[in-house]
Amino acid sequence: MTTIIEDCTTVEHIASVSLFNEEIQGCMQSVGKVMLTVFLDLKGVLLEHFQKKVDNVNTT
Repeated sequence: MTTIIEDCTTVEHIASVSLFNEEIQGCMQSVGKVMLTVFLDLKGVLLEHFQKKVDNVNTT
């Protein structure tokens, strides 16, 4: 199915919307990567914390 667009402003609008969508997707990917990194760092810290608690319980 082919749609013919005769109005140049419509073409420009579609191009700007698609560019905006790409920027949003890029931004969301960056936010996702940061959140994943923070989560993995936090997970490591929590694992160390609870491992120390377990070690303290085992030594007493």
